[in-house]
Amino acid sequence: MHFDRGQMPARAARYYLAAGDRTGLHYGLHESVAHYERVRVLTEDLPENRERDVLGMRAALGLGWRLYERDGLTDGALPMLEKARELAARLDDKASLAEVLIRLEVLGVVRGDLRAASDHARAAAPLLEHLPGALRASANELEALRVLIRGDLQDACRRFEAIGIFRVAEGALAPEAAGARIAAMAWGGYALWLAGKPESSCHLGASRLRGRRRAERFLGARRAAKRLGHAACVASGAGEG
Repeated sequence: MHFDRGQMPARAARYYLAAGDRTGLHYGLHESVAHYERVRVLTEDLPENRERDVLGMRAALGLGWRLYERDGLTDGALPMLEKARELAARLDDKASLAEVLIRLEVLGVVRGDLRAASDHARAAAPLLEHLPGALRASANELEALRVLIRGDLQDACRRFEAIGIFRVAEGALAPEAAGARIAAMAWGGYALWLAGKPESSCHLGASRLRGRRRAERFLGARRAAKRLGHAACVASGAGEG
């Protein structure tokens, strides 16, 4: 890339950051991780200022989340997201801080650390207004999941119903939100089954299958299958490992 070869690290870092964001959305996870890692290398040569912190924060956030999506593990992702949280707080970037906290909440659930997940959720709550709708929806879905894992089945079902998981409209999902909503439908179906409503659970499962087919067309079969498998593990309490 000519900015890189021309020794313009700030412009090169912005280019690689945009490339990491773009490829990550289309499941080019290996490429996305490589782009974010390059941003981190380039920012080491920048003077200590706000631009460096912004680039470093966005690269750490993107890298942490894509590492988790790529590997299904939290060990490499967690320190990156913690670094992103530190920088977002320093920058007073409320939207990025809220996103980091939601991502950390996911990792807490996967690791079986519900106390940490709840702490992240509480910290994110006053910041959610700064997020786009898809991420706010993810926060609500995670809250319902945590309630389900704690064993409060009635409250979990009530929360899944309130956020529309039991009545997903055909064609309502944007491609980038499809995977997360499909996972939430898996959790909701599990809750219905536990509540003694197998017919409703099967109906939701059929909707989820149709959603998965749409997700496969937009995101690729591997991504959709990975999200579904992860959702099943989390809902059953298996978590990581």
